[in-house]
Amino acid sequence: MLIKLDTSYKAFRNFIRKLDFDDSMYVIWAYFNLITLNNFKLPEDIESPPSDIFRRPLMISIQPWKLLRITDEILLRKKELKKEKSLKTWGSLANCLNKLETINGVIAQNFISEENIKNEIFRTAHLQFPWQETAPNIPELSRYYLIYEKVKTFFEEYYEIPIKHFYFLGLAIYTKFTKYPAIKLPVEVLLKDISNEHLNKLLKSISLPASEFPKEILQKQKLDESFFSAFSPLQSYPLIIEKFRGEECLICPSSYLLFQRLTTGIYYDLISKFGHGEFGNAFGEAFESYVGELVHTANKNKKFTILDDSSDRSAHTVDWVLSDSTTRLFIECKTQRATLDVKQELDLTKSKEKLLESISKHIVQGYLSIQRYLDGEYPNLKCSKDIENIYLVVVYLENLYVFGFEGDELKNKVRHRFKINGISEDMLDKYPYVISSVREMESALQVLQKVDMNEFFHKKINDSEMKKWALSSYMNNCYKEESKENVALFNIFTSKLRAEDIK
Repeated sequence: MLIKLDTSYKAFRNFIRKLDFDDSMYVIWAYFNLITLNNFKLPEDIESPPSDIFRRPLMISIQPWKLLRITDEILLRKKELKKEKSLKTWGSLANCLNKLETINGVIAQNFISEENIKNEIFRTAHLQFPWQETAPNIPELSRYYLIYEKVKTFFEEYYEIPIKHFYFLGLAIYTKFTKYPAIKLPVEVLLKDISNEHLNKLLKSISLPASEFPKEILQKQKLDESFFSAFSPLQSYPLIIEKFRGEECLICPSSYLLFQRLTTGIYYDLISKFGHGEFGNAFGEAFESYVGELVHTANKNKKFTILDDSSDRSAHTVDWVLSDSTTRLFIECKTQRATLDVKQELDLTKSKEKLLESISKHIVQGYLSIQRYLDGEYPNLKCSKDIENIYLVVVYLENLYVFGFEGDELKNKVRHRFKINGISEDMLDKYPYVISSVREMESALQVLQKVDMNEFFHKKINDSEMKKWALSSYMNNCYKEESKENVALFNIFTSKLRAEDIK
């Protein structure tokens, strides 16, 4: 078993040794952009894949998580590269991807069994689905800016740069790397009121010399079932400091990873320094406040009334309650993260159990609030006989990808917590729950301006298939036309930012 895996890995490693660093970084940058950016075209000096490759989504044909493994291996073997082959030819890149697919096949044959197949599907979801979500965009950057601006004391203590400067610089750099694979050092800033000192502090947190990557890679990479899901140092340091075409440069193999570093990656910096105590509480309140802003902004047609329950922290209340004439929607906001642990843990059972336990706890918190409402003890909200339908929505900052059979496991954990808390199990059927990411919730809130609230949730929960789907998939299937009219509710960055703002 291990001999087969070692042999297939050596074939991949030996192929990488034949490549050229500059040439490979350029090609990898181009393919990452082709997969993750809208309207990007391969440069003319890179041979285009055969037409049949484009018959399927490029995310499937040229998998970005495999491009990431190729990039890591090139950085790991940089001193051994012989410049004998070029990834500019499709045949060479296809050969390299095929060698990785051979490794994947050996892993599947020897490490995946009937006993752990569900866990591996769960790991695969957390490896692949983040790449398949919406392409990097300015509204997404705006979302994270607006949330972190509410905890900017922590943010600015860590990065030593005003948060507004951080994000304007980050956006300018990201824009530059969507157009070019490298920027010559030293970099100059041409943005008003933002200095080179500000830029250097930002770069300190997101860049690393090429010579330091091998150590980081070897600490994470293992030749086992976690090979493809191993954390890459490029996720922490998406910019490489190294000579490129003869000049000292910042190299960015993946503008997508740079964007993720400036959005989802910030949390890990701050939580590692400040912990879950004071910062964790402040961050949770910031997210809750942001969801409230979404709710109020989306409700332009006044389709529902809004109750803010944040004023009563002494007892069980959710964060927001939306009501129309027949339906109440209890919204609980949480900042739970999952992707790092789930992707890296070799003992995935333990990691998945921990995640599902946390989610079940959040769900039961919501039901305790609903129980309090039914008992007539909810502050500022009377239990009305006119309200025939009640739903609970737990909104997370990021998608936790809990659906399908994980949804069944989660429901069992919720039932267990019901017993502990003295909640009737009937509430699960009478007052169902839905899990949503904040991106999905932003879309759902706008759809709810056009359709009946009860109809929207009743159809999702009571259909035997759709109840297992992610909320975004459900809306794409059942409310495609209504969703087409959705817009980004917040976009605080102007389109005037250009790649030329960084020189």
